[in-house]
This record gives sequence, C-alpha cells and structure tokens, in this order.
Amino acid sequence: MKSYKQRTLEAQLDLIRRYKENVQPTVCPFCQIYFYPNMSTSKCKGCFLKNNYNYCIKTKSFINSCYMSDQTQKQRLARAKFHEKMRIILLKRDAKYFTPSGWKYFFINPKW
Repeated sequence: MKSYKQRTLEAQLDLIRRYKENVQPTVCPFCQIYFYPNMSTSKCKGCFLKNNYNYCIKTKSFINSCYMSDQTQKQRLARAKFHEKMRIILLKRDAKYFTPSGWKYFFINPKW
C-alpha cells in the first residue's frame, strides 16, 4: 500500500496536469486521500492545503479544483505553478509528516 506522501505527490502531479489541460476532477484529489470516505461527517485528516479550521488555504492563485473550468487559462496556469512550487517543499518532507498524527500546518503567504 502506498504511503500518504506517495499518494499526495501522485495526486499533486495529476492536479498540475489537470490545471494545465483544463481537465476538471469530480472531487479534489487531495480530498480523496485526506477527507474520504465520508466528506459530510469527517474532518480533514491533514491535506497540506488545510488550515487550522479544516478549510483549504486560500492563496493568490486559489482555485477550487472542482471549478477550474470556470477560470481563465492564466488563472489555471498560476495554480499549476503554485503546485509546482509546493511540490519542491513536499518532496523534502519526511513521510511521517504526511500522516494525520504527524501533520503540521504550512504558512503559505496569500500573495504567493
């Protein structure tokens, strides 16, 4: 079975591709890992985009992946670039960091 880190990094690559090609997912790939199986009653278990209130961190390039087709190409490419930058940080993190018990919140500047 793949680790949370492996699954997160694979989901991120898929999401980067989706933003670049404008292929909207039915459900956020990170929610599939950290929020499922029951999004209506569960709390987020530790997505790297999660803040202290269990919501996705909103940054300058924030686009809910499930609504990416409503955005301009420039906005989608900015979000892909954001994930490419975040990937550099995530690759350096130890795998235990990606588990619900090991999670620490990122501070991501909203203007980034």
